[in-house]
Amino acid sequence: MPRRFALAVLLLAPAAASRAGASFTETDLYLQAGGLQVSAVELAGELRGDGVRLRRTGGRLSGDLLGTAVDLRAQAGRVTGTFGDQAVELRITDSSGALAYDGLVEDQRVSGIVSPMIVSGALGTCTATLGLIGRAYQGMLDCGAGPRQLTLALPTALSDATNEEQVALVVALLWAAREQAAGTPT
Repeated sequence: MPRRFALAVLLLAPAAASRAGASFTETDLYLQAGGLQVSAVELAGELRGDGVRLRRTGGRLSGDLLGTAVDLRAQAGRVTGTFGDQAVELRITDSSGALAYDGLVEDQRVSGIVSPMIVSGALGTCTATLGLIGRAYQGMLDCGAGPRQLTLALPTALSDATNEEQVALVVALLWAAREQAAGTPT
């Protein structure tokens, strides 16, 4: 009887020792929002694909995402830099395995959560809510014209990313999907 109880406790207890942040489950990066579909593979330290060319080096995420220049520095509980011509300033906190972020992209308020089971974001006038289903986060992006399906899969090649780098990548991808859905230039 004590063995079964111990096994039940282990199975039902939250994974306290698990790492905070996102679930990296796929070999490729994949983003789908409405009619937008983008995938990229990791080659020589760079994510490359149709509309994607991103490098992660020394706490920095830089390159091009859907025709928009990305230059984000991710360290010491912050993400700063630019997405296109928009200034980015985010604060990140680790709360029981979930990474909470809050700040601004230019003058738009941005906040949300990146966790192994959920990715969410209030992105200016848009909201995104995704849950891990199988090997990808799936949910909806709503920018006021009705919700659109949103899917995001993160490559295992980035599973060693710091908390700040994870948030930088996820927010850049969500912001790019938001810009496409809202039809606003970056």
